[in-house]
Amino acid sequence: MNEMVQNGQLLQNNWKGEFFNKNKAIKAVPELKKTYPFLKEVDSIALQKAVENVNDSYTRYYKKQNKAPRFKSKKNPV
Repeated sequence: MNEMVQNGQLLQNNWKGEFFNKNKAIKAVPELKKTYPFLKEVDSIALQKAVENVNDSYTRYYKKQNKAPRFKSKKNPV
């Protein structure tokens, strides 16, 4: 369970782009699995759900409902 949370943080923190795009991020998961072999140990549905959670947080931020999403790590799980 802890690995799933940490890998979801990796997906969020690894995004390189002006705006977060859920579809592009989900399509990038297989490439990230090639780059980071430990992602293969986690269920793909958990990774996709992490992407959906990040998308939801950015959507709420742009609608001015929440503050900006924060960087997450093992030391700062937020």
